[in-house]
Amino acid sequence: MGTINYSLSKRNSRVALRNQDGTTVKVNGVIQYETVPRWYAKAQMKEVMDANTFMKYCIAHYGSVYGIVDLRACMEKLADCLIEQMLEGKAIKFDDFGTFKAGISSMGVEDATTFNPNLHIKKSYAAWTKPDTMKNLDISGFNRVSTIQLRNAAIQADAQGRSEAGFGTVSLSVSTLNASGNTASGVSGGSVEGVGKYTLGDSVTIEAYPAEGFTFVGWRHPGSNTNVSTDATYEFTINENTTLVAVFQAQE
Repeated sequence: MGTINYSLSKRNSRVALRNQDGTTVKVNGVIQYETVPRWYAKAQMKEVMDANTFMKYCIAHYGSVYGIVDLRACMEKLADCLIEQMLEGKAIKFDDFGTFKAGISSMGVEDATTFNPNLHIKKSYAAWTKPDTMKNLDISGFNRVSTIQLRNAAIQADAQGRSEAGFGTVSLSVSTLNASGNTASGVSGGSVEGVGKYTLGDSVTIEAYPAEGFTFVGWRHPGSNTNVSTDATYEFTINENTTLVAVFQAQE
């Protein structure tokens, strides 16, 4: 059993107000909320392992008679076969690795007869359902570390060549609006976390932290006014290099 590295971060949480008897405070039937700061734990990585490094570990760990070339050839052919079968509408279930299947995301239309897949289907991707052994990792404890320490370690690993194709980067920026909804200059409405390089297909969590006097509006693609998500803590599967903007607005 291993341990998981984590760091603590502070962000504002929306909490329902409570009466002395424990019931929620309501005004005209509407639950009332307050914004309070809370500390949360987040898992942190300390190294980016490329395929060769990971296979070397597996060979040494189990004393395999096969070399990296053999294992890499198997992995590449396995990936090709997975894609072929997913495109044929099949779900492939590995006992130890979960289930792989094709997925799509699309725009909604009011009338089914007007649906055009070339226009309304926006993306196709490989969906991975984790097995229970990966949903509930068997660990012996948790190590609290500095976010900066682990991020620097990962950057150093990348600089030493321990990364390769198969990774995607997450780039984040901040856009600040005034109370009227117009772009505000010379002020930052908050901060973000989650920038980095990730293995394609992994689940990525990014977080937005509003500054005092600001609220989080949503995550958007650069140049877009449409929210990808309105959750300050947003989890998604990375399938390509991803750039998102956290939009904050000044409170009235």
